[in-house]
Amino acid sequence: MNVKGLKAEAVVLIKILDENDNIPEITGNLNGVILEHEPVGTFVMQVKAHDNDGTSAHNIVSYRLEGTARQYFHIDSKTGNITSLVEFDREAKDIYPVTVVAEDNSPSVLFNNGKPNSAVKQLFIRVLDKRDHPPQFEEQYYEVNNIPEDADTNTSVIKVKATDLDKDPKIKYSIIENNIGKAFKIDEDTDENGKGRTAMETVYIFVEDINDNAPQLTNRMPVVWSENRPSAMITKLTAEDADGEHNGPPFFYSVDPDAPTEIKNRFQTVGDELYSLVEFDREQQKQYLVPILIRDSGHKPMSAVSKLLVVIGDKNDNEMQWARATFSSTITM
Repeated sequence: MNVKGLKAEAVVLIKILDENDNIPEITGNLNGVILEHEPVGTFVMQVKAHDNDGTSAHNIVSYRLEGTARQYFHIDSKTGNITSLVEFDREAKDIYPVTVVAEDNSPSVLFNNGKPNSAVKQLFIRVLDKRDHPPQFEEQYYEVNNIPEDADTNTSVIKVKATDLDKDPKIKYSIIENNIGKAFKIDEDTDENGKGRTAMETVYIFVEDINDNAPQLTNRMPVVWSENRPSAMITKLTAEDADGEHNGPPFFYSVDPDAPTEIKNRFQTVGDELYSLVEFDREQQKQYLVPILIRDSGHKPMSAVSKLLVVIGDKNDNEMQWARATFSSTITM
């Protein structure tokens, strides 16, 4: 505002510019395979990386190899495709460690060294025996839905099947990872001697949540409500439920029908709010333990009672009363 009392307004547009402050992340399977005696230029695997920067000025990723792996493999700087530079002999060497560098396309603001952000990963490329054929699963992946969380032990979940082009294949099935707590087991169904080729496939098992947890009140602290206040909302009620979202909120609240009459005559719920029905007098009662019945919205709803402590706050509404109307004493001179 100037000396004449005039003022002006303006709209300022602030544009947030992207900086190269994210390091590329190499994702996906970091192990590859190639059959022995395949010709030079055979595709081995693809390395993929992602950069979370918001613009192409900072998030275009290129790839390169480091170390002795460059003698045996080539990586396309744009696609991340790894191909062979030699014809491999499994009997000479069956596994090659390969160091891959993924870097973005502008100087980093994280390290301020004039170089782009980069990520380094070591992967392993295995040379396979060409005389064998790996087993193949009939499906690219398997998915099982709606296994109830309270299913009995030894309940059949799914049957997987693999085939092998070799003569007289002997296939062994096993679970190799993510079997947390050994929740699942598989029938091996084999007499394989442990020297054959392997194949891996993922089985996605979705456990169906059942409504087996009752909601609980999360109002932990006592609620203080001043005496002599007219009827009004005392507090909002909140609850939590250990079940999944389809078997939890919204929750429904009510004063427990089995509560003492003195409670039901003094408190009521409206939605998720607790209301007083009377004016309280702390000199008559200092606190109330209000039982709240909470019901969830799940299939076959669960309910439970939680207790909320309502403390009646004191208000200076009583005159001081002397224990005696008159006092006397003797003074000796």
